[in-house]
Amino acid sequence: MHKLLTLSAFILSASFLSAQVRTGQPAPGIHIGEWVSNAPSDPSTKRKFVVLEFWATWCAPCIKAVPHLNALQAKFADRKDLYFISISDEEPGKIRRTLQKVDMRSRVAADDGRKTFKAFGVSGIPHTVLIDNKGIVQWIGHPERLSEEILRDFLTGKLKARSRNTQDAEAETVAASDAPKPVVLYRFEVTQEVETLSKGSSSSTGVTPQGARMMFENLPLARVISILTQVPEYQIRLPHSIAERNYNISYMDPAYRVSYEKDKREEILATLQAAQNNLISQLLHVFGLHQSEETEMEDVFALHVQDASKLEASDDIYSHQSSNDGVALFGTVEVGSMVQKLSDIMAIKLIDATGLTEKYNFHINTETLEDMTNSLLEYGLELKREQREVKYLRFVPKS
Repeated sequence: MHKLLTLSAFILSASFLSAQVRTGQPAPGIHIGEWVSNAPSDPSTKRKFVVLEFWATWCAPCIKAVPHLNALQAKFADRKDLYFISISDEEPGKIRRTLQKVDMRSRVAADDGRKTFKAFGVSGIPHTVLIDNKGIVQWIGHPERLSEEILRDFLTGKLKARSRNTQDAEAETVAASDAPKPVVLYRFEVTQEVETLSKGSSSSTGVTPQGARMMFENLPLARVISILTQVPEYQIRLPHSIAERNYNISYMDPAYRVSYEKDKREEILATLQAAQNNLISQLLHVFGLHQSEETEMEDVFALHVQDASKLEASDDIYSHQSSNDGVALFGTVEVGSMVQKLSDIMAIKLIDATGLTEKYNFHINTETLEDMTNSLLEYGLELKREQREVKYLRFVPKS
């Protein structure tokens, strides 16, 4: 489904395959580290029908699917043997902050050391699995494709015949505990997104004890550069042949290792910045581009602090950004990074004038400019029309 850019990618890594659960097979155990919301009086899933939803607070498609799952749960509210469980591999505190803004009516849980994600071989979210009262996986798919009809067939045992297929039945599987551990030496890969794929996009940047890990899915190169440089996308000018396409970019580099001690936050941020700068250099080389700067005076929307008491700094290590159909989610990001994304989504010239340097979590409604303005006000941030000097980054092919 992905076309590899022959000029762009080289991979030096020890790769591995995770065990992936299939329909018709016994489900692995569901490991609950903590019930975050709507905890069941009986936590056991034995002899229960389970709708298991894998999600994350930073995943916009996951948040978009919540009302649909809530509606399905309401239709089957009389079934006490049916559990809707939404499980995230994030910290319970981070999940609770999101639940303050998202009405998630399922039983929300935090994964225990990612044991459940690994056991089910989950590589992308949102991801829904139906497990019957005998512990057999009967359906796997995107939550928005889960219909009332599928659920009724699932509960009455009619789903089994059409859920299985020859490939599923005969496929050899490997226990998650037996899968080799990933040992990534170095990885830098760029693929061009196929036009027919989903319009959803996401990005993740961070540094770990194993090194830097940065992933960008279905994004234009300008937006990737915007995230890495904290310059809004509209201020980035690329050759049309490059700007009109979306890309998937994977970068892992053990040269940028850090420890997770909170007293080393400044070191972590400096290491992340160094890794981002290196990735920019790699991208310029891959696409054969030269960078320059220019400035222009323009009318813009400037974001100011109205009430700083409404902001709560995040001390997480990883940063996440995701948007989908009227909602934009930001996890552990600087205001400037959020401003870049909102500027792109709303197609307006937006400048960060807050002076804030901490990282925060944001849940922003992007249906209209008014909706976005009201969402920002909930965090004590205010938009104003002003005239300011705007810096542009111009990228041109090297001679």
